[in-house]
Amino acid sequence: MPLAAREHFGTRADNTPTGEYCCFCYREGRFTDDYTLPQKVADSVSYHDESEKEEGRTLTRAELSVRMHLLLPRLGRWSSHENCHVRYYEAVNAAVEYIGANLASPLGLNLLAQVSGISGYHFHRIFRAVMGEAPGEYIQRLRLEKAAFLLAGGTLPVGEIAVRCGYETQQALSRAFRRRYGIAPVAYRKSPVEMKFPVDESADLGVEPDLRHRPAMHLSGVRVWDAHLNERAFLEAWGRLAAATGRDLSGDGETECILLSRDSSTITRPEHYNIYACVSPPVRARGLVRFRTAAGQYAVFTHRGPYEGLSRLYCHIYRWWLPYSGYTLRDSFYFEKFLNSPDATMPGDLRTEIWIPVK
Repeated sequence: MPLAAREHFGTRADNTPTGEYCCFCYREGRFTDDYTLPQKVADSVSYHDESEKEEGRTLTRAELSVRMHLLLPRLGRWSSHENCHVRYYEAVNAAVEYIGANLASPLGLNLLAQVSGISGYHFHRIFRAVMGEAPGEYIQRLRLEKAAFLLAGGTLPVGEIAVRCGYETQQALSRAFRRRYGIAPVAYRKSPVEMKFPVDESADLGVEPDLRHRPAMHLSGVRVWDAHLNERAFLEAWGRLAAATGRDLSGDGETECILLSRDSSTITRPEHYNIYACVSPPVRARGLVRFRTAAGQYAVFTHRGPYEGLSRLYCHIYRWWLPYSGYTLRDSFYFEKFLNSPDATMPGDLRTEIWIPVK
């Protein structure tokens, strides 16, 4: 429903107002999973100019604050707020999972809305709010990133790559690829510019993985926001997760501490990188989004040392190991599993597993 008062509008990431959501639901480009009752009351009272009268007199801000603290908890909208954003994330994640598994097929908005369980009228804006991209933009990016990955790490003909990535012809892929990367697919294959390290710098670490089968995994987690802009983004996410779960997140107990993503750290641009700090087994708690990974085989690489070295290991995996391994990627989440905690471990002794879904 359109909002009448501009001060009630939600705000985008750049703090510009948007009438699609109210300030209660949507702030600074994200859903307000941690917007508390006292914050809501304080914000509302700040707009009160003591001009409205009730029973013949003007309420003071203190009186309005007390009244709101009494009345708001009775509203269904407030009581459902803590689960509202979780439903949005899980609905959009269902669509994202379907997109990842069906990039070669037509992907219309009505179909994705049905998969997510959101009405077609609301799906587009909710998807953009959660993912930071419109559905069409997201699908186009994934198709081109998959094409870039296949070009950089294999020998498939460009025409076959086009079909696998959902393009009807090689020419259609070439046009879209050139618009995004400023280079033709064939030229990109010779110099994969999106990789973290230049081609002439050896990233072949000679590291071999363990091949393991893992059953389906259920997790609960929180989004890592703006990791490319905020160097404390991961610490803040783990802090929110620890507070919500009440669990020991040292990595050496019964709880697995996991970073979960579908994006490729070697190709996806940082501003589009979607990653979640998670625990398994899952916890039902306010503000946590639930995930499920499919059962299947994984190539598990173990990294010993500071987290800064993970980028080089990813480059080794995708540029040197995977193309010559005889395996291909499954359309599923990859994840990092932390075996010990940086709070109690020297950087050189940190141990991290990278689980790459393969078939």
